[in-house]
Amino acid sequence: MHYIVAQSQTVAPGVAQLFEIGCPHGSEQPVTGGSFASLPGLVVVNSSRANPQPGLPTAKRAWYEAVVNITAGALQWKPFMTCEKRQ
Repeated sequence: MHYIVAQSQTVAPGVAQLFEIGCPHGSEQPVTGGSFASLPGLVVVNSSRANPQPGLPTAKRAWYEAVVNITAGALQWKPFMTCEKRQ
């Protein structure tokens, strides 16, 4: 199953933003993720199952997507992930 966050996230110029998105069903695990922005200038700095913030726990069914806005204006983006059922 493929999931996209319903609301766009806004990231200010020169700012990094981390978003945690989780598989909605208990029988699913995340396998991949990414981000979508309608304008260029959004750099993905983390896309993984591990929480990149030191000392913070990693959720079992979550994907972590971190981006940096390298433009002079605010950008809107949406994180997404693909989940699959556990065997």
